[in-house]
Amino acid sequence: MFQQPIGARFAVEDNEPELRAAFSVLSEAVGDDGDGTATEVFWGALHGISLLERAGRMRAEHRPRRVSDLGSRFTP
Repeated sequence: MFQQPIGARFAVEDNEPELRAAFSVLSEAVGDDGDGTATEVFWGALHGISLLERAGRMRAEHRPRRVSDLGSRFTP
């Protein structure tokens, strides 16, 4: 995931159409019918997991369980 600053904020109306569309798809997937907070939390969890995995700080053999657990917590 991104480690360099890109200046993008995900839940703002003045973002590029592509970013708004991607955020909308993710929001729909997690069932976020509010202000986008649940989607930001989900994105943050994915981001954190990816950075920790890249750094070798998470057990590789547990990846399927992490993905399944995260998905079950955020999908309707």
